[in-house]
Amino acid sequence: MTDIKGEIVEQTVEVEITIDAPVETVFDYFVVPEKLARWLGPGAGVDPRPGGRFRAGLSDDDVASGTYIDVERPKRVSFSWGWEGSEIVPPGASVVEITLEEVGGATTVVRVSHKGLPDDQPGSHLEGWLHYLGVLGTVALP
Repeated sequence: MTDIKGEIVEQTVEVEITIDAPVETVFDYFVVPEKLARWLGPGAGVDPRPGGRFRAGLSDDDVASGTYIDVERPKRVSFSWGWEGSEIVPPGASVVEITLEEVGGATTVVRVSHKGLPDDQPGSHLEGWLHYLGVLGTVALP
């Protein structure tokens, strides 16, 4: 990982990280259950196709779930997002869009845009994305 930054723009969480790994390698960490589990939590269960299930158990008490909206290997993936058992951000209530850009053949810029969060939620989600993308930046290294 060489750089990570994030901000909230009009209630949307925007995070960007540069990872020293090829785009194909990084893409797999969003669609392959074993790889998703390495950075987002051990309870990962995914079916990476439009309409397919997205589920990530960040901890025993924090499980995010939704459905995949777009899967365009290796450049883009998006899915709905929410917390199981939550009335504030229930499963599928918000949308996470991820774009991957290859730079120089062996480096990938990952951009995450998390939209549709209630007014009081972007701050905690920004903190979470910065943390977990930092983990991704470590585990996705070749």
